[in-house]
Amino acid sequence: MTNPIDPTMNPTVSPPLVHIEQPETDEAKAARNILRRLDAAIVTGATLQRYLASGIMEMGQSTAPSTLVMFTEYHCDYCEDFHRNFAPSLMDDFMNEGILKLRTVILPLEKYPNSRVAAAGLICAGQMGKGKEMHVMLFERESKHRSSILEYASELSLDEDAFGDCLDSEETEALIAKHEQLAEQLDTSLVPTFFLNGEKKVGLPFYADLRGWIRSSK
Repeated sequence: MTNPIDPTMNPTVSPPLVHIEQPETDEAKAARNILRRLDAAIVTGATLQRYLASGIMEMGQSTAPSTLVMFTEYHCDYCEDFHRNFAPSLMDDFMNEGILKLRTVILPLEKYPNSRVAAAGLICAGQMGKGKEMHVMLFERESKHRSSILEYASELSLDEDAFGDCLDSEETEALIAKHEQLAEQLDTSLVPTFFLNGEKKVGLPFYADLRGWIRSSK
């Protein structure tokens, strides 16, 4: 016999989760050690939005005990959905409270001709102090062509010559290659893919499931 439904309960609100302490798996431990390579000095950014020398964006307090790493790409619809809807909720639910930091790794995909230059656009804008703004533009603007990215840089009042040189530089390509190598070592070829303290999940979950996963993490 099933329990009767209480009509006073709000079905959209998930009940509190009880965390059951479980040993860390070997896979999660190995992934967490690999992901430590993203640790790097802050190049530019404020308290809750930073660009790191490892070529990634970081949101949340740097001292947060839990780290959610997301492999993403600017042509990916599910990744854009995360950017528009999930990231603000994570900021309200966890990052403002110092519980979680989110690290975004752009993973170029061969099926998108402009994927690589879009990844370079974030790196170069981040180095020049406009990483957050470029990150938003690359998700919310349709074109990812090199000429369009140069226009976005101009809108952000970045030096166009310096930005263009950065897009084509060996240093920028080396950072992208490191991200690709990192993804390969983590057996990650699909976006979005998430690692929470080393534990891996592929695909965009329902937000309630993502929130529960974070709440139940160590």
